[in-house]
Amino acid sequence: MSRFLATSIAVACLFLASSDVRLVAQEAAVPPPADTGSDEFQVAAAQPDGSQAGSSRRRRGRATTYKVVEVKDGGVVTGTVQYKGVVPKPRKIQIVKDHETCKQHPVEVPLMRVDAEHRVGEAVVYLADISAGKDWPKAEAIPVIDQKTCEFHPHIQVVRTKQPVEILNSDPVAHNINASQRIFTLFNILQPQQGMKATQQFERPGLVNLKCNVHDWMQAYVHVAVHPYIVVTGDDGSYRLEGVPPGTYQLGIWQEYLGEQIFDVEVKPGEEAVSVNVAWEAERFVGEVKVESGKKKVESRKKVKAVKKKVTPKKKTTAKAKVPAKKKSATKAKGMKKRH
Repeated sequence: MSRFLATSIAVACLFLASSDVRLVAQEAAVPPPADTGSDEFQVAAAQPDGSQAGSSRRRRGRATTYKVVEVKDGGVVTGTVQYKGVVPKPRKIQIVKDHETCKQHPVEVPLMRVDAEHRVGEAVVYLADISAGKDWPKAEAIPVIDQKTCEFHPHIQVVRTKQPVEILNSDPVAHNINASQRIFTLFNILQPQQGMKATQQFERPGLVNLKCNVHDWMQAYVHVAVHPYIVVTGDDGSYRLEGVPPGTYQLGIWQEYLGEQIFDVEVKPGEEAVSVNVAWEAERFVGEVKVESGKKKVESRKKVKAVKKKVTPKKKTTAKAKVPAKKKSATKAKGMKKRH
């Protein structure tokens, strides 16, 4: 009986692996369309359940090409990301399989990581339209997407385009990692055994969504970029972009629940730092731009209206009193007598 069971499991794994290879081959045959640089950029608006829906806002597309040049008189863009609204309730999940391994996973997943002062961690800050600048720092180790305790580690990370990324299954249960970019599936890999590894790379810049087809609560994000001017904020919401060539740029700030906002920032030759402190509020997105140099300090403040859903009040309906069946029939009979 045990031999029959082992043989059945082996055949099932081979079937899934072969179907997965065919799926990847089919998806690879239809490459996603190239970015034109002038298309409409969709800003994600957070929904009550933690999902995101697109709302229209136009800006230049993300840079798809980048040239490494020597940066002279480069500046620094730095600041803090803060949230001033009511922190959303965590997303509740239900462990329905592989309890021995997955029970270590928290049953409540925060949609936003904030500290006591509402400074936002795990937000991504980047220059959206830079086309030339410094080179990427030498990587100390290959980036890893680890599946441990039925959770992706790390939850948010940044990688370079075409950089090898290792995908690891540290759990004694099967995982199937599904990576998608917009509406396109990049790869779909089955890892049925603990310790299995696979190497993939992301060809195009942009946001990649990671899911597990076996455990539907598992989710993570990878930001793929062609340039090194992109960072994940620390636990205190701080960020720092160094060696920025002089010029005017679009500074993008992304958070998985709140979506994305864009600010214009100018770096002038010889300036020590351009400080951009941003804060999400209930009805608007506020950014404070502060330019610091050796002799002058210039402060400006701009407000960008955020997308706000129109709520149509429900019409009050007065409930009609129900007439008991017996009284209703009696009333009907009385009316018939009057006619006669």
